[in-house]
Amino acid sequence: MLVALLLAMPAHAQQAMERVALVIGNANYPGSPLNNPGNDARAFAALLQRAGFHVDIRLDASRDSLLAAIGQFGARLKSPSIKLAVFFYAGHAIQLEWRNYLVPVDARVRHVGDIRQQTVDASELIRTMEASHDRSFLVILDACRDDPFAGSFRVPSKGLSPFDAPVGSLLAYSTAPGQVAYDGHGSNSLYTKHLVRELAVPDASLEDAFKRVRLSVHRESGGRQITWESTSLEHDVTLFPQRKSKLSDRELERRLERELEDWSKVGRSNDVDGLVEFIRSYPSGNVSELAQARLNRLLDAELQRAEQARIQAARDRALERQREEDRAKASRLAALRPQEATPRPAAAPASAPPKVESDAPVLPTPAPRPLEPSVVAPIYPSDSSLLAAMTPEHLQMPLVAIPVTPYYQGQSRHWRDLRVGDVLQFQVVDLFSKAASPLTMRVTAVDGAAERVEFNDGEFSTDMMGNTLGNRRGDMSTPRQFYPAELRVGKRWRTMFKQSRKSGLTYTFRYDVKVVGKETVQVPAGSFDAYRIEARGFNMDLGAQINRTIWVTPGVNADIAHETMVRLSNGRIEQNDRQELVSISRP
Repeated sequence: MLVALLLAMPAHAQQAMERVALVIGNANYPGSPLNNPGNDARAFAALLQRAGFHVDIRLDASRDSLLAAIGQFGARLKSPSIKLAVFFYAGHAIQLEWRNYLVPVDARVRHVGDIRQQTVDASELIRTMEASHDRSFLVILDACRDDPFAGSFRVPSKGLSPFDAPVGSLLAYSTAPGQVAYDGHGSNSLYTKHLVRELAVPDASLEDAFKRVRLSVHRESGGRQITWESTSLEHDVTLFPQRKSKLSDRELERRLERELEDWSKVGRSNDVDGLVEFIRSYPSGNVSELAQARLNRLLDAELQRAEQARIQAARDRALERQREEDRAKASRLAALRPQEATPRPAAAPASAPPKVESDAPVLPTPAPRPLEPSVVAPIYPSDSSLLAAMTPEHLQMPLVAIPVTPYYQGQSRHWRDLRVGDVLQFQVVDLFSKAASPLTMRVTAVDGAAERVEFNDGEFSTDMMGNTLGNRRGDMSTPRQFYPAELRVGKRWRTMFKQSRKSGLTYTFRYDVKVVGKETVQVPAGSFDAYRIEARGFNMDLGAQINRTIWVTPGVNADIAHETMVRLSNGRIEQNDRQELVSISRP
């Protein structure tokens, strides 16, 4: 009877049983009301309803109402029919001791001890997700507005604390950890406006949609707001799926050809808008991480110029104020001594700036401002000899990162600062025989404009991230995209490329790549705290299976270790070795 009932139900009603959502919009705070959370909640609820969700929406929720809604939502998640669950919150939220708290409209916080009694701990949702299996979760916090208690209590830390997403989930924040978001001047917040638009795109995966949201928010806010996500989704999740079947190998190759044609137009340019549009078109493309890395560097430079202009404008304003004060002072003196001619000050030499005597503070020369909100020291190996080989310029390289917390394993930009004369020493261990042989890679050319590094007079070549452009077997059509623009656990992407072999044959390769975790790795160069990247792929022409595992530490100019296993279509293992870092030296 149940089966017959389900078959008789409309498709959208069956989908509603599999998709549930809780949407909260808190705006009416005494003393610190917000303009848009109510509109944001209604807009997002409408989007989810169009996508077939059963939506529970609560506006201006008190603490009791918020706790009850979350409790009911958690109980509903116990149903085995639920396959996708979404929690959306717009309003005030704060962090305390690495935990995030949602602020109800009736919260009255006067001191730190009130926070746990007056607000709602968002980690309860994460615990619920960790206890549920065989389903996907999306948690969105459009929060972090400034001064949630209208000055009656100043929270110890700005913004929210990052969390590693539980398996099968994506956690999304409207701004990066430790920063505040903008409520917006229109009917919706800057974040939700773009979120509703991008999630509504047919066949757009959640991860692709959030990449586009990040680009749009960053550009519209002038770099002041940068969205943030942590994901451990195990497959693509879309709100509006349409495609009925996977693309064929031929369709994938045609799409690669279109992507490479578009990449050739912007890949070496300084066109920020062109790169933004390229990433919007190919958010999970075969060179998307390369495009994002280049965009990050251009935006860094753009923000540094803007910061320098801001500092200079502040200097100019201070100078003009001082001039006005001097003129006013001269006028007052003239009024007190009307019979005396006011002496005209001697003109300063044309080549010298006017001298200003003032008690006003002298503004310092601006330091470069990073794109992301916090910078931490890069992780270096404990081996002092390798550390000593790195120059002071290298140690000061701005590695942008979100620091490790008790609930988050950290995030850092990936970039290598290789220079002509650098020598990378490795040992290559055959994992069958355990025999080891040395491998020396000396940097013999660096072309910054082309983002190309050559080793051993062209025997090997990579881009500035370490992605292989060519090796002893032949050249790649695009860099082998094994390294992401930003290292963080859970990040996943794809890469597809062609290699022209010296034999005259051309092979197509395709990999699925993911940062699966962080772990301590011991190699001859020392002990490293490294991100573990797994690349699983195929030679699509020969049917050979290729598994690679790479350990990478931010701030170190080489892989810490790199394992490769190649299994041919007949089952024979052609390659099974481990490359380990021995030393890095710089003349």
